[in-house]
Amino acid sequence: MRSFLLFLLILVAFCAFGFDRGDSVVVQVRETEVRSAPGFLSSVLGLAEYEAVGSVTETRGDWIRVEMSGEGLTGWVHSSALLAPEPARGGLLGGSRTTRRTTSSDEIALAGRGFNSAVEAEYQSETGLDFSKVDEMEEWALPTDDLGAFLAAGDLAIEGGNQ
Repeated sequence: MRSFLLFLLILVAFCAFGFDRGDSVVVQVRETEVRSAPGFLSSVLGLAEYEAVGSVTETRGDWIRVEMSGEGLTGWVHSSALLAPEPARGGLLGGSRTTRRTTSSDEIALAGRGFNSAVEAEYQSETGLDFSKVDEMEEWALPTDDLGAFLAAGDLAIEGGNQ
């Protein structure tokens, strides 16, 4: 429990850092969708993969407009998929880019669930829970156009814009 609370404290501190125009950012998830507008139902322009580097051109709430280096892709990415600027990370992660690179994709996926592999294994052995169905659900995907059609058919709207 103590390690979980420590993880949450670090996560809150990490997320408290903002992004400013001109900041360099790095994709910190396996892949993220780069969208045409700041919203989860906006059309997807392309994908940015883990460790792709970009530059912030604009921010709107939790959405960051980035120009991805070397990929010719500019669009909106949710801030949760991006690594904070290097100076902001200095105190928290030691200011070393090698710190970030020692994290495996499995550890990133587990952190998204709030567990590390040791905690998950212990929890699974104590409770007998099977995480395979969670892993399976994480693979599900629905095309953005289908979600937009569903919203339109139900005369539904998302607060804050035309996502």
